Amino acid sequence: MDSYYLFLIIIAAAIVETVLSVKWNKFYFLYAIPVFIKKIEIRSFESANKGISRFFNHLKTQNGFSNVIGKSFSDDMFFFRSKIYAAGRRNSPPIQGTIVIDDENQQVILKGSVGGISFILLTIYVLTSSLKTSHSFKEAIPILAFLILIQIIGYALARRKFNKMAEMLTEKLDNKQDKVI
Repeated sequence: MDSYYLFLIIIAAAIVETVLSVKWNKFYFLYAIPVFIKKIEIRSFESANKGISRFFNHLKTQNGFSNVIGKSFSDDMFFFRSKIYAAGRRNSPPIQGTIVIDDENQQVILKGSVGGISFILLTIYVLTSSLKTSHSFKEAIPILAFLILIQIIGYALARRKFNKMAEMLTEKLDNKQDKVI
């Protein structure tokens, strides 16, 4: 495949990925490949729903999470993502995911994923471009290793962020705060 067309595909994938995220596309959030799944036991649907609302309000005040926004898709399904225009060391890597209340099994499921189709395509583009210029896979290995390392670091940072989110969500789902007085 000509590298020009592959580059256009990367640009198109990045645009599509951004539009789907900004438009809170249900398919985009539900069927992304999860890198993190956490199940949290709950006592009732109502307390979980209130806890998730408290969780999203709490995120706005937390260092490193002020760029994460959430949206209720239905009574039992919530989406979250990083703000598109937020950049900087504290806001990396961009994250997205779903929070689903599974009333039947009395649990809340936090699924986190990292949008990165365009970055994976960029890796393929750089690899194919360097293979064309170097004519040897051996010479392209350092570039490929660097890009894979960047992806691994990004996923590790995202996992750390999701672990912290899971802790905060568990805290906000604590049913002690929902006692009727």
